[in-house]
Parts: sequence; structure tokens; C-alpha cells
Amino acid sequence: MTAEELMERYASGERDFTGIELQYVRLNRVVLSGANFNGANLRGIFLVDSDLAGSTLRQANLVDSTLTNVNFQNADLTEADLSCADLDHSILREATLVGAQIYQASLRGACLAYANLRGADMGQAGVDGADFTHADLRDAFLKEVAFEADLSYADFRGAETWDNIEAIFTPGILCNTLLPDGRIRNDDC
Repeated sequence: MTAEELMERYASGERDFTGIELQYVRLNRVVLSGANFNGANLRGIFLVDSDLAGSTLRQANLVDSTLTNVNFQNADLTEADLSCADLDHSILREATLVGAQIYQASLRGACLAYANLRGADMGQAGVDGADFTHADLRDAFLKEVAFEADLSYADFRGAETWDNIEAIFTPGILCNTLLPDGRIRNDDC
């Protein structure tokens, strides 16, 4: 499928793009909200300033993709592979990223408030300035992540850090934040 074909089919009302192959294409400033991209191979896609709110991307391959300033609010990215993706300044508010691979991804300035990242692999992800307010990161893998982000009311219980807990969370904003060991930090309330 080509980018042009995708946009034509979406414009005609089609929303099911399950399993499509659309790698290394540019789709800037597009609206694909509510679309189904389950199992799609979108590796290396360049999708900037776009709207995918409410879309379903379960088990989609988004490795090495540029997804800056994209609206993924309420999107389902369960078990999606976002490794090495650039999600800077994207909106993932209330998105579902359960079991997602977010390894070495960039989430700088992204909004992940109320997102479900349970069991996600966020190893070496860049999260400076991100908003994780009320996010669920229980059982997530957080190897070499320094949370210079808003972690107010976030739940990290059971998360695996491999690093010193204090070093990971100290740079962040902590208010009623549940740490991996179950302690609550209120440094910034």
C-alpha cells in the first residue's frame, strides 16, 4: 500500500488497515483518528503533526519511526514496538501501551498522563520534560531511565529498574508517587 492509497481509503470512510505494510513513508499533518492498524508494519514511518486519537495499533511495528507532535490520545498501542521511535511532544494521554516495546525511544516533552504502560519496556528511553501524571507503570522495565519528568500520582509498583531507585526518580517531580518498592514519595507536593 502507498501513502496516497491509505489517505484515499481513509477519506472514503475505510478505517480497517489491519496488517498493512507501509514502511519508510512520509505522512505529515494527516488525520487518521479511529483507524485500525493492528499488526501493521509501519517501520520507519515519518508521521509528524498528525492525529491518531482513538486509533488501534496493537502489535504494530513502529521501530525507528518519527512520530513527533502526534496525537495518540486514547489510542491502543498494546504490545506495539516503538523501539528507537521519536515521540517527542506527542500526546499519549490515556493511551494503552501495555507490554509495548519503547526501548531507546524518545518521549521528551510528551504527555503520558493517565497512560497505561504496565509491563512496557522503556529501557534507555529519553523522558526529559514528559508528563507521567497518574500513569500506570506497574511491572515496567526501566533500565537506565532517568525520570526528569512529572511523576505525580504515577504508579511504579513492581517496576524493574536495575539501577538505584533514588537516582532514577530524584530528578523528577514526585507527589504521591508510588515507587517500585511500594514506598510513596511526596518530595514536591
